[in-house]
Amino acid sequence: MTDVDLKAIADERTVFQIVANSGVEIEEDDKDRLLAALRHADGKCLPLGECEALVKTSEFPRANILARIPERLLRIDLTEEITTETLVYLLESPHE
Repeated sequence: MTDVDLKAIADERTVFQIVANSGVEIEEDDKDRLLAALRHADGKCLPLGECEALVKTSEFPRANILARIPERLLRIDLTEEITTETLVYLLESPHE
């Protein structure tokens, strides 16, 4: 793979932010509120800013949300910079 190929897969800054926040815990109430909102949203997605507003018990809700990506609960477009407008998608388990 070339550098061009890698940049087409993911923006380095986006991946860094996800990795940097990996392992950040989320309160169960916040997690339930976030997942319920995504389940009921059109396309099972919401802008990151709306998702951040659902996380009530954190000083930096973005970290709580980004940490759910490596857990395969959520996904975002890795090729774009992360902003409040970044769409956050719910990844449903095949058993749900």
